[in-house]
Amino acid sequence: MSSRLLPHTACGVSRYGAAPPLRCGPGILLLRGSAAYSCHDIFTSEHNDNPKIDCNFAAMSKVLALYHIVFCTRYRKLTLPDELREEVYRFIWADIKKHKCHLVRIGGIENHIHMLVELNPDEKLSTLMRDIKANSSGWLHRDERFRYFEGWAREYFAVTISPNSRASVVDYINAQVEHHRTRNFNDELEEMYRMAGVSFDERDLM
Repeated sequence: MSSRLLPHTACGVSRYGAAPPLRCGPGILLLRGSAAYSCHDIFTSEHNDNPKIDCNFAAMSKVLALYHIVFCTRYRKLTLPDELREEVYRFIWADIKKHKCHLVRIGGIENHIHMLVELNPDEKLSTLMRDIKANSSGWLHRDERFRYFEGWAREYFAVTISPNSRASVVDYINAQVEHHRTRNFNDELEEMYRMAGVSFDERDLM
């Protein structure tokens, strides 16, 4: 989806850059400045001054909803072994595709996961996260290799980001292992809350 989007598209907002040929379906209004005209008006009145009008198609909204999402294990216990986390990522990736969303990047350490996701405009973030956590938790509990996994924390953290921040967030997720050699998850989470303007409570994501 992102390959069709304009570079300056705002998150969650439909927006056009250069004006495309005017298009509409039957009965759909076309806006010109402060005026609105129907296809019938345009083809049957003095308003018909644009030969490029095509009434056979409806303009398609362009939406980019980029979410940086963080969720963790119950009580933030270290229950996702290094050598097995890629399998966890692949399981989550498959779930995201079922919701017709796009996983840009995923990474983390033993007790939490970061994701950068392009959310399908028809999908609810809460529904996506509910299914990711429920389905992956069921699989992890059934797999003996994750015998110490007790489940995911109830809540999660998510913040929208601008397209201009996409590369820096990808780099940040890629560097999670290195990042947490010198910094714990609580400090990271507190800073993310602060940058998002959200009050932090150490009981969050427990």
